[in-house]
Amino acid sequence: MVFCVAVDPGRHGGVALVTEGQPGKRPVLLGVRHIGGDRPALWYRRAERGLRELVALIEEGAEVRAYVEDPPKVSRRGTLKGDKRGQRTWAGIGRYQGMAIAACVVAGLGEPVLLPVKAWTSAWGVMVPGGKRGDGTHRIREAELLVEGSREALDSIPVSYRVDAAEAVLMAGAGALARKLLTT
Repeated sequence: MVFCVAVDPGRHGGVALVTEGQPGKRPVLLGVRHIGGDRPALWYRRAERGLRELVALIEEGAEVRAYVEDPPKVSRRGTLKGDKRGQRTWAGIGRYQGMAIAACVVAGLGEPVLLPVKAWTSAWGVMVPGGKRGDGTHRIREAELLVEGSREALDSIPVSYRVDAAEAVLMAGAGALARKLLTT
């Protein structure tokens, strides 16, 4: 059995642990945590604690894959589309991504694979294209439909973190799904 851990590294981020599930069935969510904070040190502590809590759920000797979201490189002259701040925004994205990678290593998961947004969304094949639309709540619905156990787990996450936690669930589920498709 393969366990997949994924981190959505945003200011309001999330970490999730998903396993393959039975043949012909949906991947199964074993745990999800919200992470975030206004200060980088607080964000990092919450990410590391969340990952350690999830690692404790993994069977000893099991295969574990860790993923950290790699945001799309959609830019014009160094700025995010529609974002005038540009370099400050990219620096912030890089800071959270770096802290997520470090938290994975410190939690005993090793260096994670950087998973592009396009890769995890296309792995499902039925995802809503175009990233987060509106308030992003479609990601919550997708997680509930595609990963077993998501509805109850995401209901326990504070509302301001729920979309990002759902994205972590979908990333981990895509990792489990890809593994399942390659081995069946």
